[in-house]
This record gives sequence, structure tokens and C-alpha cells, in this order.
Amino acid sequence: LRLGYCLGMLVLARSGCAVVTLSGTVAVLAAEAGDPRAAAVVASLDRRGLAATTLSPAQFCGLGTRPLLNESSSEAVHDNSSFRFVVLPRAPVLGSVGCGVETLVRLASAGVGLGFLGGWPGRLNLTREHITLGVMSPYEPYQLSSLKASRVECHLAAGTAPPGCVAGWSTEFTRPLQGVSAIGWVDPPQGYFIPVLAAVDGKNRSVGWAVSTVFHLAGSPFAGSHWLLSGVTTEQFYSSTVLDVMSAEIAAILTATDEEVAARGELYINATLVEALDKLTSPWPLRFGNVTVGPDAHLHLTPDSRDDNLNPNPNPNPSPSPSPSANANANRNAPRNPRYFMLGGDYFRSAFSDSITPSSLTADLANAVAAGLNTLRVYGLGSPPESVKAVFREFHRRFGLRVLYTLACYKDPAQTSLAGVRAAAAAVAAAFANESWVGFYDLCNEPDDDAEYFPHLTVGNGSGGGGG
Repeated sequence: LRLGYCLGMLVLARSGCAVVTLSGTVAVLAAEAGDPRAAAVVASLDRRGLAATTLSPAQFCGLGTRPLLNESSSEAVHDNSSFRFVVLPRAPVLGSVGCGVETLVRLASAGVGLGFLGGWPGRLNLTREHITLGVMSPYEPYQLSSLKASRVECHLAAGTAPPGCVAGWSTEFTRPLQGVSAIGWVDPPQGYFIPVLAAVDGKNRSVGWAVSTVFHLAGSPFAGSHWLLSGVTTEQFYSSTVLDVMSAEIAAILTATDEEVAARGELYINATLVEALDKLTSPWPLRFGNVTVGPDAHLHLTPDSRDDNLNPNPNPNPSPSPSPSANANANRNAPRNPRYFMLGGDYFRSAFSDSITPSSLTADLANAVAAGLNTLRVYGLGSPPESVKAVFREFHRRFGLRVLYTLACYKDPAQTSLAGVRAAAAAVAAAFANESWVGFYDLCNEPDDDAEYFPHLTVGNGSGGGGG
């Protein structure tokens, strides 16, 4: 497609305008003229046999967003350039490109692949309430800066070896890597997150992802748009060795079918599940019973008849279950009032989405228990289907995992009155009355936030004052 750039608009070639040729399979955004990282990315893509073109910020803004003037008529037509993948070698500068988020949304919605390199690109949402592209985060657990990772290696889960990697591949750096882990948010089976390179510290521990991929399949608003992520800001990281691994992954992205992506994604989920369950071999203390506040003001576990027949065997491949009487005796012989120290975190796969599946939940809970957690706060879970409840029951049965369930409180249209709040809370309590894995209720998520969900409700405290 031969285009001219005139007066801030991409137009078909006309006399008096400088003419630019935009062609190729991959476009690479140069933050400024002569950007060495953009040039290194283009060179790596060329070595892989991918036709790459460098774009200025103005040309990037024209991709899929601005109308082209048809020479033969006054009719406006859309940009039909052939780029199938667009790389941002310095993603954090996106905020200085006036069209950044709008262009990315249009490209992703059209199934064009995206590469975010060089750090967190900022919050990629079109409105204050609507987070559009789930790409990395500066949240403290995802920061690489304090973790002293100075090596990256291929993440080799069963059947998911990255195209540019082989067993044993790694590369060292002379200084610790800075930036954030390459995390992307997506919900199987509409999409999959698959790591490519792990950041490793001096004790050979993985401390985050240096490179990863996110795939969007049917059902996703960005179906067909697959992403390559790297939140590392250290310049030394973007060597030809690492860039060639990224280019190999882009080449694979461009040729992968949805069936191949889904198969690779499920293999990764299963591999991480097996890895997590393999860690669950040591004996666990008594984890069943009601959670109550003792006279010392601490949480304690007390006997609960609902749990008498539970099998406390944590072996991922247990032998035949003992008889109910044997389980009951085991519980009766255990300490009757042990302290309950809550160690947990927020579980957000279920937030704002109904796409949670038994397989994804099983993998997530296995990782949580393998990390030593015994409690998870869930928000947005709603009324899960029986298949999802069964997974929670199994993890409570085997590992004592409990859930802190967050009520929607006044943040939906049905709860703009005190009666509505009470009715909604009562419905949740009735639904989980016999579920011993639900240990606690969070009465409201962020009750003091300033988001205008619906007309807010202030609930009196019975003495004339108000409570949020």
C-alpha cells in the first residue's frame, strides 16, 4: 500500500506530498528517528525471514484508525495495510503518542498481533472504568527490580517449549534486570497466557517472566490478536540473542492455528498443575472445622461435624481412602483447638468475569496451596456452578483451603435499599450454608472508593450515625 503523509493525515499518494511506502508483515514503532532498539528488532525479524518496516509515531497513528482519501472519488476508505504484527520496542513511551491506546485497541480488535517490549506501557484503557488491554502491571509483586535476577532461561513446560528455545538455553547479564514481570491477563478457553523466558536469580530461582505470550481465541474481543510481552527495562537485556528468541516466537504466532494455540495452552496449564501438585508431599496439620475467635482474640479451629468424613490425605495420587470411621478417629485424635494463622491472597481470575472453568481453577488453587497459602479472598465469583464448587470442596478436603467470599454489597442495581442489601446477603449465605470451604465473608469490597457504580447506599449504625 503506497501512502503519503500530509497535514497529519495518511492519504493515498498525491502530488505535493512526501510519499512513504508502508509494507511488510511486521511494523516496528521507532520512538524517535534512529532508535537503536527499534533497529535491532527489525534486524532480528529480518534474520527470521519476516519482512519488517519501521514506523514513525505519526505513521503508527494511521494504522487502522484514520481514513484514507480515495483518489478516484471523494469516498473515504480505511487503512488496509498488510501488517499482521506491530512491535513497540519501547512500550513506556506510548503515553506520549496521542493516539496510542485507540490505535492498539483497533489493531487488536482486527486480529493484528502486538508486541510490548521495554517495560510497562501504562494502563491501556479507553475510559476510567473500562480496562481494555490486560498488559503487565507495576504492582509490587510483579516488580523485578529488587529480586536480583541476572539470568534468563527458556521456560520448558511439557510440550510448550518456546520456538526459539532448546533445553538448557540461558543467557547471563552483568547486572540485575530491572522492570516488571511479563504478566498478561486472559481467561481460558477464550485465550491463554504462556511464559517464554523466566528471569532467574543467583540461587537458580525463577522470580518472574522476562518474556511471555498471550493468545486470544474465539470468544475474546481480541480474537486472533496474539501478544508478545517483556517488561524488562534494562538495555543490555535486548541483545541479539534474546531478540532472536522473541522473533522466533513472533514467527510462530503468525503461523499458529487456533487449535494449535489451544493445545499448547492446555498443555501449559496441565504442566503447571503437575508441577504444583508435585510440591504437595509433606504432612499437613489439622485443617478442618469451624473458624472461631477464641478468648485470646485469635482465630482458632474447632470441630465441625461436616468435616468428620473428609480425607486429609494430601497426596496428589492418594491410595484408596480410609473408611469414614478411620477419618473420624483421625480428626478426634488431632488437637482440638489449634490456632488458625491465615496465610493467603486475593484470587482475581474470577473477578469481573464468568469464564472461570474447573480446569483453570484447579491449576490456580494447586499453585496457591503449593506456595503455602491456606486462605483465598475471592471477588466477583457470584454463584458458581456445581462443577466449580466441587473443585473448592476438593481442595478444602485435601489441603484445608478456605475462601473469604466477598459480597457485592451495594454495587449492583438490586442493592439501592437496606432491604436489597439484606436480601442479597441472605441469598449468598443460604447458597453457601453447607459449604465448609467458605470460612469467612468480606462484607464489601472497597466501600470507600469513589467509583460511581449506582446510587450509593449509606447504612445507618442504629444510633443515628451513618456507616459506609
